[in-house]
Amino acid sequence: MSSSAALVIFLFASLVLLYLVSQFSSVNFSKLKISDEPNIKNKDVSIAALFLLLISCVISICLSTYNFTDFSVDYDSMSVQLNFLIKDEIKFQMWNGRFFPLSHVDNAVILKIFKSFSALKVYLILHFIFLMTLAYFAFDFIPKNRRFVLLALIAISPPIVNIYSSAIYSERNILLFLVASTLFLRLGIKEVLNAKLALFFSVSLFFISLYFKETTILYLTSFLGLIFILKNFEALKAFDYKVISDYIKKPFAYVEVIFLLPCLLWFLSFFLLGGELNPEYVAKRDNSLTEYVGENLIELALISTIAVFMTVRARFDLYTVLILSCIPMVLYCLLVSQSMGAYNTFTYYNYLIYLAFSIYIVCTKTSKFVIIAPLTYIAFTLITISGFLEFTKEVNKRDKVVRHAVEIIKHETLNINLAEPWKERNLARFILYKAGQGNINHLTKHDLFCKDTNLYNVNTSCTIGEQPPSGRSLIDAKESSAQPEALKIINTKYTQRD
Repeated sequence: MSSSAALVIFLFASLVLLYLVSQFSSVNFSKLKISDEPNIKNKDVSIAALFLLLISCVISICLSTYNFTDFSVDYDSMSVQLNFLIKDEIKFQMWNGRFFPLSHVDNAVILKIFKSFSALKVYLILHFIFLMTLAYFAFDFIPKNRRFVLLALIAISPPIVNIYSSAIYSERNILLFLVASTLFLRLGIKEVLNAKLALFFSVSLFFISLYFKETTILYLTSFLGLIFILKNFEALKAFDYKVISDYIKKPFAYVEVIFLLPCLLWFLSFFLLGGELNPEYVAKRDNSLTEYVGENLIELALISTIAVFMTVRARFDLYTVLILSCIPMVLYCLLVSQSMGAYNTFTYYNYLIYLAFSIYIVCTKTSKFVIIAPLTYIAFTLITISGFLEFTKEVNKRDKVVRHAVEIIKHETLNINLAEPWKERNLARFILYKAGQGNINHLTKHDLFCKDTNLYNVNTSCTIGEQPPSGRSLIDAKESSAQPEALKIINTKYTQRD
């Protein structure tokens, strides 16, 4: 049995199990209600707050889709979306220890149906609007005007613009499923939907969100663990561990236990189907810790500031939990996977800290809200626009070189010699796809090159390590790893990069 078939069976069995658990649950939904909900519904709508939300959404859509006109928006887009378009197949992403099976399935479906890259851009815009709409109804426990401000902050925040700037980022689906999970839980609390049925939908959506990115589990388990501490803070502080026995005796009476079950199921599927705590791609990172700290300096400064603020605040409540739950995931990405961070402030690994901070702001007292909310909105907007300008500059430079390479390859063999094999592979695929003919010669040998048999056919081909007497070579001319990318086409007899 293939791993994909095994995953489908596992997901189906898990959903059946979650349904049975929800049917046998005895959660008291009345305890989850917010005491002042009737007053929230009677608030008048502020035109200013509504306008702020609308202008934020328009700006966010314009910024995130401005550069999204071709696969050259980034190297992952060159590889993943392009690969789906060429091979015309839908598959789960499980390879080299990576375990994010549902990522890019939506992209593959869109490309398979419409056969058009433009369809992805339309899809991202509709996805964003749908997310904002779901969030409006899911957060109905927040007064309307503050809810508008919350959504405006979220829409204009740097990571939201980033995750909609390319179809490659599956974080948008994580947010969508988690917001939908919250919505169904609210429908059950308000008795709009049968409580047990609402619980099943909420837990199932929560469960599915885990399969879009491995690191999501860090946030969700941290959140559930801190919720347990929050609910039992006084008992734990008094070293009264009787509360733990109550959870063991009646586990299905506690909503946090029921939501822990999807996490346990995910861990089971992760290890059964080939996931690794330290997958192959992590081991390939070769920058020093100092460099990674520098690249993530903005997020680390923000996290440190908030952590200090929460400590001084000395209040352990839901908003503290939302923010502190972000820290394990952020630190994992920085210290373990050592992923690239905010070199252009368009980070996506640390996006939850922005969202949690936005939620905290709209829940502060009126006097503080009037001061903090506008300042945060201005800060988010400035960071987002500066990141957009930097990102646009990089995309335009890359696009110019790529268009030149496409014209060259129509008439002669193009040599490529970059420092990073995965980048070279993706760039070569994209150039050949755009040209529709020609030959790429990789001057450096690597097993990533020339494996796409659907692309390298009678009209387009790939060779490795051949030494041409002369020709033109595409290289990265940057002199150190600290410098930005500097793609350049040079005339050369032979270029050898050690």
